[in-house]
Amino acid sequence: MLSILLFSVVLVLIQLGGAYLRYLPFRPYLPEAIRHRLWRWLLGWGFASIFIISLLLHSSDFHVGVFKAIFFFAPYPYFLISVYHIRQPIAVHVFVLGMQFLWVLAIHTVAAIGEGFWLADRSDIEVLVIHPIVYFGLFLLAFPFARRLFLDLLPSPYLFSSEKKNLSIAILPLAIFIGLSVPIADTATLHSLKIQLSRISIPLFFFFVYRGMSIATKKVDEMRQEEHTLHLMKDQLKALEEYDDVLRSNQAEAVKFAQEIQKDYKILGEALESGDISRAMKLIESREKQLETTKIQAFSPHPIVNAALSVYMG
Repeated sequence: MLSILLFSVVLVLIQLGGAYLRYLPFRPYLPEAIRHRLWRWLLGWGFASIFIISLLLHSSDFHVGVFKAIFFFAPYPYFLISVYHIRQPIAVHVFVLGMQFLWVLAIHTVAAIGEGFWLADRSDIEVLVIHPIVYFGLFLLAFPFARRLFLDLLPSPYLFSSEKKNLSIAILPLAIFIGLSVPIADTATLHSLKIQLSRISIPLFFFFVYRGMSIATKKVDEMRQEEHTLHLMKDQLKALEEYDDVLRSNQAEAVKFAQEIQKDYKILGEALESGDISRAMKLIESREKQLETTKIQAFSPHPIVNAALSVYMG
């Protein structure tokens, strides 16, 4: 029973590793509280699944079918937990799931190729027991590269710009995984080298193609963002130029206003000095008539200033 429990722990560690890879693309966008809550649920389910898998293995004959069923179906509870806590479109979750499945398939295949050379004379049970350990070791060796890959895995928003693109891009990795998995959904422990090479070459080729496409689309996004920024800068520059023109115009009006006031003061002063009261009164009356026909505009909190500005700038 202890050996079954330890074997179940290894299987759960493999599933938690897969859940972590699926979590990485969303990690930069998740608040700390959600990250902690997500991993409490994932670890809680992982702990519970140790006993579920142990009970399943203990109550059934341990054979290839049971082993493959565990590997095929064990990730989905973790996936559903992630979907519940990470509020992203389901299409994005499905896409990440498919990419992670392809990565898992590639590592399983590398492990199987090695086992085909070194464990060819071992029984199926021995191979099944050793395989998860070999897989987990390869997973840890490839983890630094996988971490960089999955952190930058989310596709450009341009690729998810329509419902048709959402559907086709989201299911493509999963469809490739299913197509590669159907031939090995049997009771054979190890398959021919030809099948194994196809299982590893297709996922790797897809990863490289997607990586190139992702880099290209992100460069397009960056160019569009730069164009948008440049457009905003041009608009701001145009607004500043218009503001400068208005400021210059206001300054010219202010100079004109000051000159007219000085002229009126000069005329009024000359009239008063010469005793020409009628001339002074005519100037004042003309300004009063102009004031009566002028709409007072609010230039400042002071009514007298507003009236004067409205007269001379009207």
